[in-house]
This record gives sequence, structure tokens and C-alpha cells, in this order.
Amino acid sequence: MSASEAATFILHLLRPVEATQERLETLTALLERLTTFLEASEAVVVYALGLLRRALTRAGRRHLDGADVEAFAIVAIVVASGMLEDATFSKRDWAALVRRSPARLVVWEARFLALLGFETLISRQEFEKVRRRLKALERLEVVG
Repeated sequence: MSASEAATFILHLLRPVEATQERLETLTALLERLTTFLEASEAVVVYALGLLRRALTRAGRRHLDGADVEAFAIVAIVVASGMLEDATFSKRDWAALVRRSPARLVVWEARFLALLGFETLISRQEFEKVRRRLKALERLEVVG
């Protein structure tokens, strides 16, 4: 799975008005930087997308714009890498990687975890559902 496919998955979670080509390119670049730095496995990315999907579902009617979703995608990768690969990088390292301040990253993480109800485990069913959706998107890209 590529960063582009993961970014496309995230765009499908947004309202159509915010799912722009520019946002796709921004998300793809962010995800490429993060996954390259981490040498992240597909499982980390799928896990992160599962967390992101759950957080956005729980956000429901609260207004979250595309910038919020980009921030939460970053934090989801940070959390998933810690959960699955015991990647213990400092906030300063993460912040430098995504070109934001460590303080901003901490605020994003707090908001994201609050949306999750501080539940960072996903079930096997959630994991497989995200993986299936990614495979479906991959088939659409190949055909399209």
C-alpha cells in the first residue's frame, strides 16, 4: 500500500467540499515522509487509519476541517507506531519531521486522544475493515 492510497482513504472520510487535489497531495507528502522515516509496515498505516476513522466517526457533527484531519493523520501514525512497533521518538523528532512545533503536536495528540476516548486499541474486525477498503481503493486506482 502506498502513501497515495492511504491519503485517498483519508479523503474518503472528509466531506466532499474538503476533499481537494491539493489536500490529497499534502496528505500524500506527509504520509510519505512519516512512513519513510519510520520504515513503517503496512500494519502501522492500517492501524493508524483505523484510529483516524474511529476518531472522525466519533467527532460526528462537530466541525472538523481538512487541516484538523491532516493533523489527526499525523498523530494517528505517531500513536500506531508506538502501539505496534514501539517506536519511541521524541516529540521534537516528530515535530521536525512534520515541520510543526512540539507544542502543536502535543495539542493535536490531546485532541485526537480525547476524540478516541483515550482508547487506542482497535479490534481485528476494525483492522480488517480498513484493510478491505484500502484494497478496494487500490483496485479502483488500477482500473481508473
